Amino acid sequence: MNKYRFWQAPFFALFSKDFYRSVGKDWKGIALVYLLFLLAITWIPTVLKINEKITKFENEFLVDIVNKMPELEINDGKLITGVSMPYYMDFDEDDPFIVIDTNASISDYDKYDRPILITKNEIIVQKNRNETRIINFDQIPDIYLDGVAVDNFSKEVLSIAKLLIYPILVLNSFSARIFQALFLAIVGLIFASSLNTEIGYGTLVRLSVVAMTGIIILRTVVFYLAINIPYFWFFGIAMTLVYLFIAINAYEEEDLERELSDLEADPY
Repeated sequence: MNKYRFWQAPFFALFSKDFYRSVGKDWKGIALVYLLFLLAITWIPTVLKINEKITKFENEFLVDIVNKMPELEINDGKLITGVSMPYYMDFDEDDPFIVIDTNASISDYDKYDRPILITKNEIIVQKNRNETRIINFDQIPDIYLDGVAVDNFSKEVLSIAKLLIYPILVLNSFSARIFQALFLAIVGLIFASSLNTEIGYGTLVRLSVVAMTGIIILRTVVFYLAINIPYFWFFGIAMTLVYLFIAINAYEEEDLERELSDLEADPY
């Protein structure tokens, strides 16, 4: 009979050897349910923060884009617009953004000091300091854009993103953590050998899943508070391995106690 339920695990996994013994012995078929539960809970603060940033973008930056967006039409590979040239779309005095000039060419890119230049025939985008990308309008189907169209399309995309981001993050991290647990279980075989104890691979997978509890919770806190910890990935690996070793040692102690109990019951 299970002494601990999976919703109790985030607390007991941080300190209880008895809990790890119970996981190894009784948690067949429960460890993955627990992992999904833990990730579903710990991703909530992060997703709320991401959605908050999306909402801020929608209410501030997107509004500015819509207000400054001129009427643009791409017809037969050519840009048509009625604004005076050059037309600047800058959303921050310290962060120049886009310039539209149908009289310009690729050779004029550097003189505008903007990461994006839109000419009559193409868009030139700066990917990094040493590289630009050119998108020719003859590769784009005929389209008409104005502030209203951009606003409607952007809000629809952002609404879908808000709905999908949570399940995508949870399921992706769930898959990644399963692979990590499978690898950690192999390391666990080495730990078990050093402790002169025999533990099945399936048991080690269960212990590995629970041993990741501490770093999953810590990662949530660090990301939410935007704390920059150098080599955090290395610290996470070390922390998980320490918990795994403790878990295996706790399980080994149970085997030893069982053997001593058997000897006391039947000394001969």
